[in-house]
Amino acid sequence: MTADNSLCHAKIDKPGKYDILVLDAAYKQSLASVRSLGRAGLRVAAADCSAECDLSLPVPAFRSRYCAGHVVLPSYADDANAFADAVVDF
Repeated sequence: MTADNSLCHAKIDKPGKYDILVLDAAYKQSLASVRSLGRAGLRVAAADCSAECDLSLPVPAFRSRYCAGHVVLPSYADDANAFADAVVDF
């Protein structure tokens, strides 16, 4: 992960207990995916990139009742390794 952990924010219900991680959580399609997968009985986590996510605004998929956990990841455009490490660590 990056040396500056302020870029990676997480809400974790039960770490490592997710069936799926939905990326690009700010998009409406991701919200639909989180809802659909959650209704199917899967434990769903959602993630978005700090460069694409305005933290002052709510991220729709993060607010879904079917989202058991969420994380804001470092920018993959700036540091792909930090992004991958943050996904694995989550």
